[in-house]
Amino acid sequence: MTDPLSILAMQRIIAQSADIEAQLSVTQGCRPVLTTLIMAREKAADALAELASVDPDNPKAIRHLQNQVVIFTDLVAFFGKIVADGFDFDQEITQSEREEMIDMLSRSVEGQEELDHLGLVQRETNDA
Repeated sequence: MTDPLSILAMQRIIAQSADIEAQLSVTQGCRPVLTTLIMAREKAADALAELASVDPDNPKAIRHLQNQVVIFTDLVAFFGKIVADGFDFDQEITQSEREEMIDMLSRSVEGQEELDHLGLVQRETNDA
């Protein structure tokens, strides 16, 4: 059995994974992850095109263009790893472990806010 703090860390990654996946799947709304990837892809494509005509005796210019491509490939790899880890952790956490973590966090206001942020519980609102 995994301790509740490790479960919380895994749950945060699961939430980030779900957020990234949602941003890449929806067609409307705020999607900063997708916008970032589009911008990085455009810079990488421009850099690849410029590599064909860059002065071969200018290593600084070559490295700069190569770095533009690496930035894009790194972003894709990082977002992909977060999504994959989220899926893996979601499968790893048992329902009893998740319930133990929720019980532990429910004991404080900060913990309740964290649970709400992770979408694990909804805070009650008093409309009286």
